Amino acid sequence: MNTFERRRGLAGLAFSLVAGGLAIGTWHDPDFWFTANQRGNWQMKHHRYQQAEKTFSDPWHIGVAQYRQGNFEDAAHTFLRTPGSAGAYNEGNAWLMHGAYDNAITRYDRALALQPNLQAARDNKAIAIARRDADRGASGVSS
Repeated sequence: MNTFERRRGLAGLAFSLVAGGLAIGTWHDPDFWFTANQRGNWQMKHHRYQQAEKTFSDPWHIGVAQYRQGNFEDAAHTFLRTPGSAGAYNEGNAWLMHGAYDNAITRYDRALALQPNLQAARDNKAIAIARRDADRGASGVSS
């Protein structure tokens, strides 16, 4: 056996070992080829929000999973770690759903300070103000 044949044989062996390792990894863990975000997106699509919350690594995706579970306070705290107007807007939405209207209004104001033309923040702020005022009126508390 000459040097060329020996090297070709070693290269074939190395390829077989790598391919075998990847096959075993895939068999052992079906998610072997997917990133955390890809796994989390699949879980969200199939309404497995608790699993998705644990799978995602970035605060925006985690906050969305918490929000979809109805964990609005947790989602608000998580969205606080999301930068920019999107983070403030989504935090406002979570506080609104939690019933913390003053917090929601503050976060919508922050979103509007960062992005003045964000109509959704303007609309949701109006909803938060209306709900806050209705709650205060129902309980006899003045503004």
